[in-house]
This record gives sequence, C-alpha cells and structure tokens, in this order.
Amino acid sequence: MRRRANQERQPSKIRAFRCAVAGIFMQAMEHGEQRLHAMRLRTAIAYFESILVADPDSSCGLSTVGVARAKAGRRKGPFEALRHDHQL
Repeated sequence: MRRRANQERQPSKIRAFRCAVAGIFMQAMEHGEQRLHAMRLRTAIAYFESILVADPDSSCGLSTVGVARAKAGRRKGPFEALRHDHQL
C-alpha cells in the first residue's frame, strides 16, 4: 500500500493511501502496546514489526520492537533495531 501511495499521482488518492497507512500504523502500535503490557511478547513483536513493514525507517517502530525483543530475552535483536534507529 505504501508503494502504491508513492506511485500515485492524484492528490486525493495519495491522501487516502497515506491515511490508510497511518491508520494501520496506529492500530499496530496500540495492539502491540496492549500485548506488551500483557506480556504476550511474541504477539507484541509481530505487531511492532508490522509497523516497520508500513514504514521501515520509523524510529517509533524500531524502538518499540527493540524494547519488546529485549523483554522477550532476545540478545541480538534489540541492539540491531536500536542501532538502526540511532542511525536515522
């Protein structure tokens, strides 16, 4: 959807696509946070990683996936996400 929004030329369709991507981003963030607080870490990580599909350079997505991976006990994953976030 993000690629299609970038290729679109009509302003009304661009706005619609961007709005849809933003809605997906917000829902994934809300659901991920809920799962993180409930300690359902695999599901939280999946939601946060879906944010990165919508916007690969999202510092919010990168930092939250790093936190979730750290809570899940993954050693390498959090540092990779946070390092990429720092480079932005």
